[in-house]
Amino acid sequence: ESLTNFVNDFIAERLPRHLPSEERPAGEMHPRRTGLTQLVTSSLREVALDERTDVLVCVHSPIYGHSIDAPGPSAVVELAALLKDTPNLRIAVMDFDTNMVDPELFPALAAPRGEAFPAILLFPAAASIA
Repeated sequence: ESLTNFVNDFIAERLPRHLPSEERPAGEMHPRRTGLTQLVTSSLREVALDERTDVLVCVHSPIYGHSIDAPGPSAVVELAALLKDTPNLRIAVMDFDTNMVDPELFPALAAPRGEAFPAILLFPAAASIA
């Protein structure tokens, strides 16, 4: 009976989604980059959909050669440092190689390809995902 219930819930899309995620960091700020918020799967929805804050999220993939930790300046890193004191604005990054992105938030990454990275999306304050 429990297997039947499970299959029925699966078909009806009532099962909770499991998206692989790194452990949530102790602090949200990136340890080596000024003004940059570090996201993982488990914090993405909460941070990106904060009704009080505009959030610019950059999803990068070191496997495809896009990393904010690479030597040299990164536009996202520079932007975060420049705007770190701007009220109600957050610049955030998430490593796609170790965190699954919710396709509801990033539909373009539902079937990832190398040319999809880095992906940048703005979540305006008070925005909502249906």
